[in-house]
Amino acid sequence: NNCEIDPCTKNPCENGGTCRLKGNSSKCDCKTPYFGDKCEKDPCTDNPCKNGGTCSLFKDSFKCDCIEQFDGDKCENGKDFSLNVNNHNKLTSFNDFVTVLK
Repeated sequence: NNCEIDPCTKNPCENGGTCRLKGNSSKCDCKTPYFGDKCEKDPCTDNPCKNGGTCSLFKDSFKCDCIEQFDGDKCENGKDFSLNVNNHNKLTSFNDFVTVLK
C-alpha cells in the first residue's frame, strides 16, 4: 500500500508560485519579483529604502518613495539646500527645521 503524500497537493507556494516535485519534496518556481523557499519574499521584504523612504513593488523590481529631504534610488542621498537670511531677519535655531523671526 503506497501512502505517499504529494507535497504539492496543498500548493505551499505563495504569490502565484508554481510547485513542482523534487525527489520526495517540493520546490517553488516563483514569479518575478518574488523569491524565497515558498515565494514569500519580494524586493521590499527587507525594506531597501533608507532614511524613512517607502518601498513599493514596481514592474519586476521595486522603487523607493523618498521623504522630501532625500533622493536617490534608495533614498540614500541627502538633498542640498541653501538658506538665505537678510538683515531684517534673525536666525534663532537650525536643527531639523529652521525658525526665522522678523
